[in-house]
Amino acid sequence: MSDNGMDRHPKVFISYSWSDKDHEEWTLMLAERLVVDGVDVVIDKWSLKEGQNKYAFMESMVTDESVERVLVILDEGYKNKADHHKGGVGAETQIISPEIYSKVSQTKFIPVVAKKDECGSPFVPAYLHGNIYIDLSNHEEFEQEYEKLIRNIYGRSLYQKPPIGAAPKHIFEDKKPTSRIDIAANRIRQSASSNRDRLVADIKDFHGQFMSELETHRMRSEAESAVDFGKKILDDLNDLIGMRNLFIDTMLFLARNVNNPDAEILANFFEDAIRLYGPPKGVSTWRERDFDNFKFLVSELFLYFVSSFLKYEQYEFVGQLLHREYFYYPLHSGKIKHGCFPILRHGVSGFDQYYRKAYAKKFISPSADLMLSRVNEEFTSDELISCDLLLHYVSLFVSDDISEYWFPFTYIYGDEVRMELLQRMISTTHFERTKCIFGVTDCNDFRTKMSNLKIKYESYRYHRTFHTIRPMQTFISAEHVCSKN
Repeated sequence: MSDNGMDRHPKVFISYSWSDKDHEEWTLMLAERLVVDGVDVVIDKWSLKEGQNKYAFMESMVTDESVERVLVILDEGYKNKADHHKGGVGAETQIISPEIYSKVSQTKFIPVVAKKDECGSPFVPAYLHGNIYIDLSNHEEFEQEYEKLIRNIYGRSLYQKPPIGAAPKHIFEDKKPTSRIDIAANRIRQSASSNRDRLVADIKDFHGQFMSELETHRMRSEAESAVDFGKKILDDLNDLIGMRNLFIDTMLFLARNVNNPDAEILANFFEDAIRLYGPPKGVSTWRERDFDNFKFLVSELFLYFVSSFLKYEQYEFVGQLLHREYFYYPLHSGKIKHGCFPILRHGVSGFDQYYRKAYAKKFISPSADLMLSRVNEEFTSDELISCDLLLHYVSLFVSDDISEYWFPFTYIYGDEVRMELLQRMISTTHFERTKCIFGVTDCNDFRTKMSNLKIKYESYRYHRTFHTIRPMQTFISAEHVCSKN
């Protein structure tokens, strides 16, 4: 037997009434078509021999465990005989009686309507009332109904229950996220599953609720020492883990269940988030470190956002995210500005002193260490580092200005990452699927841009370290791109 069950021949028995010659021929043609479609059909005209008792034959077929389904062909004659006579009585009768019907599971029986009365009602015996039937009485809808029948016989329903997933991670967090955000996230799941017309509105509502809650986490350092305020930043980031995980779960759900969603709607969240990098209206004094909790979190969220869609190979969507403009208003300016995705990543140093003191270690980057110490359980550290490096490489393709590159905080922990997405680009097929991430038109365009990268990796690194960012050529050389089919 094959894994998909195509070599299986389910056995069915057909019960019908010898109402007239036309009805017998119609039933026989149905049986013949089922046989052509791989069904092992048992019907009296093929299987009942002279001298056999018809009633015993029928009962043996109904109770036979090898018979998976019993097709009850309904017309006026069948209904009358079932309601007023016992099965097997009369030379013209070949029907199931209520007595036989009661001996096995009702799910074994499939009522099949062959004819209806003048009012359009099916001829259904009393003992079958309430059973869902297949309606083959209408010529125009015959094929659609026959599809239901054959799927039922093979146990291959058109509507398959999806696999049971894991419980949402955030509901097990010690700190319960804001209920309105939970509700908005659940609505996204519901609309993605049953009402796609509402999906955009529900995503917007989720983003709105998320941003409103983030606004309540604004901080003011005022006269506090760097160490004391650094502890507050870390405490706040720990408090936000529940919200962060809810965001990740929601994006993973969309990546898994919605093919190529609206990139503009989802990216707008990060446009709104940029305003968290500065003071709200009415605040005239501040320090840059006042917004470090937001700079870290939004950068982290974007990394998981892209990683979620890479995980499910939604490359076209990722390409749209990385090659759009993000619009924002800078501090003390009423003029809108714009830039590519690297504007989302800002240096964070507000908790560096406290972090190094708390762990008694001279971290090259407390931000990188913190990010990798709290990796969401749906991901590995290597996945996050690989995405971080990928965003850096894409930013090199997008801009020639070093100030507009995505700086990969986590690169210092990436000596062992494989960057499979890049290494697979030796395959032309894989390249064609992923080229949109880099915004190139073909292999030659990619090779040219890769060869012309002006970045000097030996000088592009964290201060006071010799550990440089690994060039793309570490993973694949330009000449090897598209070298295989």
